[in-house]
Amino acid sequence: MKTGPLEFDSPTIPILYAAKLVTLVEEEGCKVDVILKDCDIKRRSFLEPESKVTTSQLKKLILKLQKVSNNEFLALDLGSHLNFSSHGLSCPNAFQGLSIGFILSAGIEYLKIRFPPVKLELDVTEKYAAITIDVVRALDVIRIFIIEVILSSFKLMCDRYIQIEEIVLDYPMPTYAGNKYNERFTTNIRYDCDSTQIRFEKKSLERLYVPIGQKHEKPVGKHSPSGHIVNQIRAMVGREKDVFISLEQVSDKLDLSPRTCRRQLNAHGYSFKQLRDEVLYSKALRYLQETDMPMEDIAFSLGYSDKANFRRAFRRWSGKPPSAFRKSTKAEAT
Repeated sequence: MKTGPLEFDSPTIPILYAAKLVTLVEEEGCKVDVILKDCDIKRRSFLEPESKVTTSQLKKLILKLQKVSNNEFLALDLGSHLNFSSHGLSCPNAFQGLSIGFILSAGIEYLKIRFPPVKLELDVTEKYAAITIDVVRALDVIRIFIIEVILSSFKLMCDRYIQIEEIVLDYPMPTYAGNKYNERFTTNIRYDCDSTQIRFEKKSLERLYVPIGQKHEKPVGKHSPSGHIVNQIRAMVGREKDVFISLEQVSDKLDLSPRTCRRQLNAHGYSFKQLRDEVLYSKALRYLQETDMPMEDIAFSLGYSDKANFRRAFRRWSGKPPSAFRKSTKAEAT
């Protein structure tokens, strides 16, 4: 299954992904300056952590680097270099004492904002838990590349806590995949399936995260100082039907005072309003890209009293009104 269209003109993807890919190709001895210029990506932006590229820029860069690289497994190798911090999920120590299930849920909600072309979902059935991977239709030409990056990165980050039982892919086996896929993932792999999933035991979700070097798994506690409050609150707001939940309500759920909650957020460079707006923006993008819901219904679903308030908020987030955004995404799909 592939998601709907995506606007290509807005820079939404962190430059780090492009920078790491360029580094891998340059390590092969390939010259990439002409490619970067053709993609309108400046090398100095690699040194600016807040820099971003558009989806179309990243797509063009990947296609061109694949042509000059002699590495058929470039995507798998890129994924093996993308750890927690690469995805902007702070340092691993911040997750100490949290359950793997909570970390996955928080990470998925965050990546919806950080990497819009990809949609991840945590699904739990009677038999197994799974991460379902979906990529926008407009990226079909590099879809397998992106999926391979995700598979390899997931393996790197979660190998100590999650034993992958099966990988199901919704595309035929690539000619190069056989031995390399088996070597990398050491699990059963099925092709030409209805969806793309990483499947593992449900009980893995209950395990507690302990950084390398720690001997004991500490219980999850509401006061756990090492649990990254940014990820906790982002996931909490994302799960709420009323995304306009207040700081006081969130603080109460975390068994913290509003003042302490605000101070810890500020220590990580966030405000509560900023986090809440990120969740609202992410949900708004999904409604606009993947549904034909009227603006009034989207506004109501997001908690706005009328579409005018929603329109003003969306313009503040994206620089354009939601109707223009939807029109441009549909144009990209045709």
